[in-house]
Amino acid sequence: AHTVAYRSVDRVGNLEAEKSLAITVDEAAPVAIIRSPQIFDRYVAARSSIPVDLSVVDQFDLEPKFDAHFIQLEDWGKPRGALPAVIAVSTGQVIDPLQVDDGLWALKVSATDFVLNSATSTGGGFAVIHDTMPPRTAVTISTPNASSTESYTFISALTLIGFTSIDDLALLGDVDGSGVS
Repeated sequence: AHTVAYRSVDRVGNLEAEKSLAITVDEAAPVAIIRSPQIFDRYVAARSSIPVDLSVVDQFDLEPKFDAHFIQLEDWGKPRGALPAVIAVSTGQVIDPLQVDDGLWALKVSATDFVLNSATSTGGGFAVIHDTMPPRTAVTISTPNASSTESYTFISALTLIGFTSIDDLALLGDVDGSGVS
């Protein structure tokens, strides 16, 4: 902090009483603290929601102005959906993953204090996944085999058993799921 003292005198020598002004030079930009979503977080449609939790602090401004947006870094759609690639969000908001295009996203926060110092912070990538269908598994049994009841199939040591899995994304038969492990 600094104090600036000042006064004026006119051309005939009349002198104003001294005044002073305390000033502080603020060169520090506000800082965004992103608590959620975090890097590597995964939000799966119908199983989770995306909580937005952030704050902005400044050394002198108790209420710095800020805005926050989800920014899509990578699209995983086939083709890209109609949902926007930039979405305005606010702290305390809870978002359904189906309201956000599937893909890799980041939270970007831009903040400005009362003397116009500004900063932008971007959180790490988080995933939004629209895979809502469970995989479907089929079994094939070679001969020799015999089904004698609804619950049991009898085989020999020579019988081959095979499995195939198909993973759908959102519709039965679309085969666009995230894969089977």
